[in-house]
Amino acid sequence: MLRPLKPHEVVWRDQLRAEITKAFDHVRRGTAARGGVDIMSWAESEVVDRYGTDEERRAARLADKDTHWLQLVDDTRWQPFAGVGGWTFLAHPSYRYYIPPTMMRFLLSARASDETEDKRTRTLTRDLDSRRFADLLHEVASPPPWSPPERAAVARFVWCMERWNDASGNFPRSHNPWRQALHAWREHLVEM
Repeated sequence: MLRPLKPHEVVWRDQLRAEITKAFDHVRRGTAARGGVDIMSWAESEVVDRYGTDEERRAARLADKDTHWLQLVDDTRWQPFAGVGGWTFLAHPSYRYYIPPTMMRFLLSARASDETEDKRTRTLTRDLDSRRFADLLHEVASPPPWSPPERAAVARFVWCMERWNDASGNFPRSHNPWRQALHAWREHLVEM
């Protein structure tokens, strides 16, 4: 858990939420005919992890009703670090779809001292795994063809997480996984 944010950090957080939303607004899941990209859905990745059949995979993909990543931010049924399926089974462009709502979940967990945390927020942020997500972002920094606004938004997110985690003492300064991720994204960082 991050320490309460300072006033200038609250401004950064809110600006970053807007930047992520704008940068990834065009990213959708579905068929090209509906303006989306046909990617592995989160439920389908869980079926793959359980060695499901092709028929079970198709059914799982159809069961995921979200078509825009913003729909996942407040969906308590979607847990990005549930331990089954997920990141291990995804590839780009699936990363482009699932990374933005995960970043938004981390930003939900970063609160100012005067903001209250309700039960819904605790549910949405309960399984966030800072080390795993930092490691994932480090791995995917270069290969996928991120657009310049997407790269800038992810780089800024990593920059904020690195600083907030250092200030919180969540990790020893020399072992902050966000620092390693920041090195991978630094060239894309736009000044805050």
